Amino acid sequence: CGGSTSFIEAPINDFFKDWKGQLINTNAMSIKMLEKLELTQAASNRFIEQYLPVRFADAWGEFVDLSGIKI
Repeated sequence: CGGSTSFIEAPINDFFKDWKGQLINTNAMSIKMLEKLELTQAASNRFIEQYLPVRFADAWGEFVDLSGIKI
């Protein structure tokens, strides 16, 4: 859900409450993504100010899942 996750997190969790697969918290994924990117402090701050970690978290999570990278 990218940037919209915070607005619809409760309905998503409710919808998937009986699902046995893995749900990844977008905020947690965005923190891990920022750590892996190893940005400078200034670049990291700009990234966060533009709310990009949450916007990119879905694509990053799919990449990590499909590539088999351990984070």
